[in-house]
Amino acid sequence: MRSKHWLLWALIFGAFCLSYAQIPQLINYQGTLKDAGGNPITGDKSIEFRIYNTETGGTAIWSESHLVGIFNGNFSVLLGSTTKIPFDVFDGNDKFLAMKVDTDPEMTPRKRLVSVGYAFRAYNADKVDGSDASTFVHKVDGVSPGNGNIDLVAGSNVTITPDASGHKITIAASGTGSGGDDLGNHTATQNIKLNGHWLSNDGGNEGVAVSNNGNVGIGISNPETRLHVDGVAQIDGMLSVNGVGISMKTNSGFQSVNLFSQWVEGASIFLTNPTANKLGVYLSSGIYSTDGGKVEVFNTSDEKTVILDGNYDNGKGRVITDVLEITGGSDLSEQFEVTTDYSDTEPAPGMVVCIDPDAPGQLILSTKAYDPTVAGIISGAGDVAPGMLMRQAGSLATGAYPVALTGRVYCLADASPAPIKPGDLLTTAEMPGYAMKVIDHSIAQGAILGKAMSSLKQGQGLVLVLVSLQ
Repeated sequence: MRSKHWLLWALIFGAFCLSYAQIPQLINYQGTLKDAGGNPITGDKSIEFRIYNTETGGTAIWSESHLVGIFNGNFSVLLGSTTKIPFDVFDGNDKFLAMKVDTDPEMTPRKRLVSVGYAFRAYNADKVDGSDASTFVHKVDGVSPGNGNIDLVAGSNVTITPDASGHKITIAASGTGSGGDDLGNHTATQNIKLNGHWLSNDGGNEGVAVSNNGNVGIGISNPETRLHVDGVAQIDGMLSVNGVGISMKTNSGFQSVNLFSQWVEGASIFLTNPTANKLGVYLSSGIYSTDGGKVEVFNTSDEKTVILDGNYDNGKGRVITDVLEITGGSDLSEQFEVTTDYSDTEPAPGMVVCIDPDAPGQLILSTKAYDPTVAGIISGAGDVAPGMLMRQAGSLATGAYPVALTGRVYCLADASPAPIKPGDLLTTAEMPGYAMKVIDHSIAQGAILGKAMSSLKQGQGLVLVLVSLQ
């Protein structure tokens, strides 16, 4: 729609250079303003200038207001002197200028902004910042531009992503690595740093060193073997070695442990005293089907002092040593079966037993005084366990009850016939499974169980006995 003012447009544009730094963000605008009757206006008017992307409607992309002095209808204004016109306003698309005088509505139609003649030369500028344009892009890494362009081509494991709206090009690796370098298959000419540690060949503060002969060292710069680890190595799983064996050394270089798997001796372990450099323990699995395991322990004179043979005399086990110390009990016992045919009392630790006349190799609970068939005491009473237990499986020389034949053992005793004191000879009592003090020595021969080592003044109870059959 038209306002009460009539506008005659006249635009004068200066030529634009290519360098933003030399382009004033101003447009010299001149025009003639008349009223609705066609009469030139003289005086001051408030005029708002606007630039649009569209011929009608839309939102102004730039605007500013001026108090304009008008004489005989003519005026001149520098657009952008109040609010600079952004460079990106003129992006090559059509632009339209509109005016609004005082409180009147925006005048129509909007006027299309066009170039002056020599502005076309800016499309192919001769100069850039005062220099020939050809001097700016001549070659890139020896490559000359073709038709003004040098193309970026993605190679293996590389992606090139142009972003026109963001005015950028992203070049990234597209390998399978997660956040690090994908080294691929290539020969490195320098050391490689991995998580702060070097993979190197020069021995300088490396995590992993590879020598010229292919030895690999972890934490050490001069590996002496195919794999040389300086420090603690942890293996979660099985270590499989295809070879003769494994050798372990102390920090000072002495071989202290050797594990071998070979045809000569089978699987074997040698434990060496690193200070004396002498064999301490030898363990062998044997090699033939008739062999059993063997352990040999040596003294400081290289003499075998303990031998554990797992296959002695057709499958028997044997221990050979000078001194055998047993700390688990204090008596020598044999395994016997104890029958209850002559008594209703069940056998229990501490009870006195005699030879069973009807069952060879078996025992019964004692049932009478001064019994010459007395054999011993069932071991295990009073928290004193058997020290050595003997039996032969699959023969008469076995059974369910350990019977002490010698040594110290607690025995159930009856002090009713006479009080018992240490040193008294003991024999069988009338009470089944109990012992008593020997009173009649004339009939005690052959029925003596042993000597009391503790007292029992009256009644029944446990007495410590040194077993010695007489």
